[in-house]
Amino acid sequence: GRPRAVDGDLDLVAAPDMGALEHRTLSGPSSALIGDDITLLASGPPGGFVAVVVHHGGYAPFGASTIFGRFFLPPTGFYRLVPVMTSGGAPTPVTASIPLDPALVGTSTAFQALPRSANSPSGAAFSNPILVSIDG
Repeated sequence: GRPRAVDGDLDLVAAPDMGALEHRTLSGPSSALIGDDITLLASGPPGGFVAVVVHHGGYAPFGASTIFGRFFLPPTGFYRLVPVMTSGGAPTPVTASIPLDPALVGTSTAFQALPRSANSPSGAAFSNPILVSIDG
């Protein structure tokens, strides 16, 4: 019953979204097994591109201010997945692999997307971060 601020149009301004399913620019599972491929869903404008950023080890709770909005992944140790084209309609699936590394069990992997958007003052905007718990 409480509004949750979401930047659903990537203009770097969060607004209340009280729908049954809030619009999130990036969504995905809450947990995964080591060695599995997971599917993330990224939204963006028609003909735009979105790059998903990954960090094994979680995210920073306050994030860093950038020209693209808040970047919640730690400044070192992250990597980008190959950018995919967005349709502006249904979210675009993006596949991410969880390494087959037993040291990851009990940790979390963080994801954040950088979609290109004409609505953003900088031409792109970081999405909401998501956290995936890694199970054995």
